[in-house]
Amino acid sequence: MDETTYKILDVLSRNLGRPTSIHELTRKIKEMYGRAYYANIHEKIHVLTQDNIITLSKSGRSSLISLYFENYLLIDLLA
Repeated sequence: MDETTYKILDVLSRNLGRPTSIHELTRKIKEMYGRAYYANIHEKIHVLTQDNIITLSKSGRSSLISLYFENYLLIDLLA
């Protein structure tokens, strides 16, 4: 697991049950880890969506992200 994936999963696992926008996720990663680049996070979000690790849904102009618990491999990634 690369560093960006770890940071994304860490922030999402701290906010279980609450979908987060990519912009808000970037802001939280920056607060926790000191730096975050929207473009890198956006790209990694789409990779994680294709791997069924997270779900991506639209709400207006924002994309909301949440963990996809129906994938049993997610538990291994979070452990």
